[in-house]
Amino acid sequence: MRDTFRFHDQLYRFGGEEFVVLMHCAHGDQAAVALQRLRSNTERHVFPQVGQITVSIGFTEVRQGDSPSGAFERADKAVYYAKEHGRNQVCSFEELVAQCKLSTAPANVGEVELF
Repeated sequence: MRDTFRFHDQLYRFGGEEFVVLMHCAHGDQAAVALQRLRSNTERHVFPQVGQITVSIGFTEVRQGDSPSGAFERADKAVYYAKEHGRNQVCSFEELVAQCKLSTAPANVGEVELF
């Protein structure tokens, strides 16, 4: 993964199979190109214990005044869209919204579900 990104990009393991990459890009297209390269490199690589694998990637722009949870929520929506619509692809939250494939409506933060 480190070979895919620039030296100043920040790569973090977020969970078992989830990672977060913070990149400074002038345009979302630059992030899409880097993430597409990661997806392609991963698909071609043969891992010793499992062979070949694929990845679904969702990403979003971090906006001024954004909370970490807001950015994570948008990226999470994009990755779930990628998984539910064929897997092994890179999806931008902003592009999915522009194409009316996702809503910008926030989740019900702070609400409690009773059952």
